[in-house]
Amino acid sequence: MPSATYTLFRNAILAEQQVVCTYEGRHRELCPHIIGANKNGQEVVLAWQFAGQSSGKLPQWRCLRLANVRDARARDGRWHEGHSHKTEQRCVSQIDLASTFTCAIGGEALDPAHAASVGLTHLKAQKRVRQNRDFIKHFKLI
Repeated sequence: MPSATYTLFRNAILAEQQVVCTYEGRHRELCPHIIGANKNGQEVVLAWQFAGQSSGKLPQWRCLRLANVRDARARDGRWHEGHSHKTEQRCVSQIDLASTFTCAIGGEALDPAHAASVGLTHLKAQKRVRQNRDFIKHFKLI
Protein backbone atom coordinates (compact mmCIF):
# COMPACT_ATOMS: atom_id res chain seq x y z
CA MET A 1 0.00 0.00 0.00
CA PRO A 2 1.49 3.36 -0.98
CA SER A 3 2.21 5.95 1.70
CA ALA A 4 0.07 9.07 2.09
CA THR A 5 2.98 11.12 0.69
CA TYR A 6 3.18 8.86 -2.36
CA THR A 7 -0.55 9.29 -2.95
CA LEU A 8 -0.27 13.08 -2.64
CA PHE A 9 2.60 13.26 -5.18
CA ARG A 10 0.87 10.81 -7.53
CA ASN A 11 -2.34 12.85 -7.46
CA ALA A 12 -0.31 16.03 -8.07
CA ILE A 13 1.10 14.48 -11.25
CA LEU A 14 -2.38 13.54 -12.43
CA ALA A 15 -3.69 17.07 -11.75
CA GLU A 16 -0.48 18.82 -12.89
CA GLN A 17 -0.21 20.54 -9.52
CA GLN A 18 2.81 21.90 -7.71
CA VAL A 19 3.95 20.36 -4.44
CA VAL A 20 5.39 22.34 -1.54
CA CYS A 21 7.29 20.34 1.08
CA THR A 22 10.33 20.09 3.31
CA TYR A 23 13.10 17.73 2.18
CA GLU A 24 16.47 17.35 3.89
CA GLY A 25 15.56 20.33 6.10
CA ARG A 26 14.94 22.65 3.15
CA HIS A 27 11.73 24.21 1.86
CA ARG A 28 11.10 22.94 -1.71
CA GLU A 29 8.65 24.04 -4.40
CA LEU A 30 8.44 21.57 -7.23
CA CYS A 31 6.47 19.84 -9.94
CA PRO A 32 6.60 16.04 -9.73
CA HIS A 33 7.04 14.22 -13.05
CA ILE A 34 7.83 10.54 -12.48
CA ILE A 35 6.83 8.46 -9.46
CA GLY A 36 7.49 4.87 -8.50
CA ALA A 37 10.24 2.95 -6.75
CA ASN A 38 14.03 3.01 -6.92
CA LYS A 39 16.20 -0.09 -7.34
CA ASN A 40 15.95 -0.70 -3.57
CA GLY A 41 12.16 -0.65 -3.66
CA GLN A 42 11.86 2.74 -1.90
CA GLU A 43 9.15 5.18 -2.98
CA VAL A 44 10.75 7.99 -5.01
CA VAL A 45 9.73 10.86 -7.24
CA LEU A 46 11.64 12.73 -9.93
CA ALA A 47 10.59 16.37 -9.71
CA TRP A 48 11.54 19.72 -11.18
CA GLN A 49 12.40 22.05 -8.31
CA PHE A 50 11.73 25.59 -9.50
CA ALA A 51 11.83 27.52 -6.20
CA GLY A 52 12.56 27.22 -2.50
CA GLN A 53 15.84 26.35 -0.82
CA SER A 54 18.64 24.31 -2.34
CA SER A 55 22.28 23.49 -1.83
CA GLY A 56 22.82 24.19 -5.54
CA LYS A 57 21.46 26.31 -8.36
CA LEU A 58 17.75 26.40 -9.12
CA PRO A 59 15.82 25.35 -11.04
CA GLN A 60 16.94 21.72 -11.36
CA TRP A 61 15.80 18.10 -11.33
CA ARG A 62 15.53 16.44 -7.92
CA CYS A 63 15.18 12.81 -6.94
CA LEU A 64 13.31 12.65 -3.63
CA ARG A 65 12.92 9.60 -1.40
CA LEU A 66 9.36 10.06 -0.24
CA ALA A 67 10.08 8.65 3.23
CA ASN A 68 12.18 11.79 3.82
CA VAL A 69 9.53 14.29 2.67
CA ARG A 70 7.77 16.30 5.39
CA ASP A 71 4.76 18.64 5.41
CA ALA A 72 3.88 18.03 1.75
CA ARG A 73 0.88 19.73 0.22
CA ALA A 74 -0.32 20.14 -3.34
CA ARG A 75 -1.29 23.52 -4.73
CA ASP A 76 -2.43 25.02 -7.98
CA GLY A 77 0.06 27.04 -9.95
CA ARG A 78 2.03 27.09 -13.17
CA TRP A 79 3.14 23.61 -14.23
CA HIS A 80 6.91 23.58 -14.72
CA GLU A 81 8.13 20.96 -17.17
CA GLY A 82 11.82 21.46 -16.59
CA HIS A 83 14.62 22.27 -18.93
CA SER A 84 16.25 20.04 -21.42
CA HIS A 85 18.53 17.43 -20.05
CA LYS A 86 20.26 14.68 -21.93
CA THR A 87 21.23 12.29 -19.16
CA GLU A 88 19.32 9.15 -18.34
CA GLN A 89 17.07 9.46 -15.34
CA ARG A 90 18.17 6.91 -12.76
CA CYS A 91 15.89 8.05 -9.96
CA VAL A 92 12.86 5.86 -10.65
CA SER A 93 13.60 2.36 -11.85
CA GLN A 94 10.06 0.98 -11.41
CA ILE A 95 7.84 3.66 -12.87
CA ASP A 96 4.22 3.81 -11.77
CA LEU A 97 3.23 7.11 -13.37
CA ALA A 98 4.92 9.70 -15.58
CA SER A 99 3.72 13.20 -16.42
CA THR A 100 3.14 14.30 -19.96
CA PHE A 101 6.42 16.14 -20.35
CA THR A 102 8.40 15.20 -23.43
CA CYS A 103 10.25 11.92 -23.36
CA ALA A 104 12.84 10.94 -25.90
CA ILE A 105 14.70 7.84 -26.84
CA GLY A 106 18.20 8.31 -28.14
CA GLY A 107 17.64 12.08 -28.22
CA GLU A 108 14.70 11.86 -30.66
CA ALA A 109 11.19 12.90 -29.71
CA LEU A 110 8.67 10.08 -29.66
CA ASP A 111 5.99 10.03 -32.31
CA PRO A 112 2.54 8.55 -31.57
CA ALA A 113 3.25 5.27 -33.39
CA HIS A 114 6.51 4.70 -31.48
CA ALA A 115 4.87 5.67 -28.20
CA ALA A 116 2.14 3.10 -28.77
CA SER A 117 4.71 0.45 -29.66
CA VAL A 118 6.32 0.78 -26.21
CA GLY A 119 3.03 0.99 -24.36
CA LEU A 120 2.73 4.75 -23.92
CA THR A 121 -0.85 5.75 -24.51
CA HIS A 122 -0.83 9.56 -24.35
CA LEU A 123 1.51 12.24 -25.59
CA LYS A 124 2.09 15.73 -24.27
CA ALA A 125 0.04 17.34 -27.00
CA GLN A 126 -2.99 15.56 -25.59
CA LYS A 127 -2.33 17.12 -22.14
CA ARG A 128 -2.94 13.83 -20.37
CA VAL A 129 -0.90 11.51 -18.23
CA ARG A 130 0.46 8.16 -19.30
CA GLN A 131 0.71 5.18 -17.03
CA ASN A 132 3.20 2.39 -17.70
CA ARG A 133 4.65 0.08 -15.07
CA ASP A 134 7.32 -1.26 -17.45
CA PHE A 135 8.61 2.11 -18.70
CA ILE A 136 11.83 1.61 -20.63
CA LYS A 137 14.73 2.70 -18.43
CA HIS A 138 16.88 4.17 -21.20
CA PHE A 139 14.32 6.86 -22.04
CA LYS A 140 15.83 10.30 -21.60
CA LEU A 141 14.26 13.55 -20.49
CA ILE A 142 14.70 16.44 -22.91
